Amino acid sequence: MRTPQYYTPVVTALKKDGSIDKDANVKIWDKLIANGMTGIVIMGSTGEFFALSNDQKRELIDLAAENIKGRTKLFVGTGNMRKDDTVELSNYAIGKGADGVMIVGPYYFGLSDESIELYFSEVAKEVKGGIYLYNFPDRTSYDLKPSIALSLIKNHSNIIGYKDTVGNWAHTRELITTIRDSGNEDFVIMTGNDTNFMFTILTGGNGAIGATSNVYPEISGAWVKAMKSNDMDKAFAIQHTMDRIKFGVNAFFVPVIKKAIMLRGLDINDTCTFPFVSLTEEQTKQLKSFIDGFEANVKALVS
Repeated sequence: MRTPQYYTPVVTALKKDGSIDKDANVKIWDKLIANGMTGIVIMGSTGEFFALSNDQKRELIDLAAENIKGRTKLFVGTGNMRKDDTVELSNYAIGKGADGVMIVGPYYFGLSDESIELYFSEVAKEVKGGIYLYNFPDRTSYDLKPSIALSLIKNHSNIIGYKDTVGNWAHTRELITTIRDSGNEDFVIMTGNDTNFMFTILTGGNGAIGATSNVYPEISGAWVKAMKSNDMDKAFAIQHTMDRIKFGVNAFFVPVIKKAIMLRGLDINDTCTFPFVSLTEEQTKQLKSFIDGFEANVKALVS
């Protein structure tokens, strides 16, 4: 079994005027690190990368490099619609000391397999550091298939990992089998779903890049410890608990995650990028009811 990895695709804390809230972001990162997250991914989907300006992205990279680098792994979401923009931001992040970049391909129109491979191949030629491929078919309208990933890693040594955010677990299992059967033992394979963390590891993958860890990093950290120590009773108990976390009070999950972080006691603002709105009073009430009722489960798992 590989060493379990749990990365948080962290939210981006904003002030009410939409600017980067430096103090709040550092508070969030400090809590994640204190609770054993083995990596932090800034500017992923949960980090609202798609709505941040280029200046904000660089500001956030600078801040993360100063406050995360050397304390846990730091990855940066750098996917853009244009290849040149992706390469430029990727090299900026790597130049600041990021351990790697996570790249989602161009979205809006679905791409053919040939176009997908061409895009990532050309990006990899110019990026001066490690790349995680990011597969999110619900948002890109296409699938970065295991066969494409295998072809890419055969030709580009700096493609070192893959985040698979899919609803069908069989896809991640096929990815793991395809990559491992080819002899690529060091290639990092991460699920994008928290609840598939343990399954991914037991099947030959490395772990999860899951947004729930923004809210419950102590549970995710305890899960890493349980898997590392082969305490399967504890690991299955955490699985049972994670399967019951329900945040579906709003169509867009990022305001829910931010509000949940606040409700669990961290002093941040729940402002999201325009045009996303904060939770309504009724939605907040529902979320608070769940969180308050769930605290006993948290204490039982981390005691």
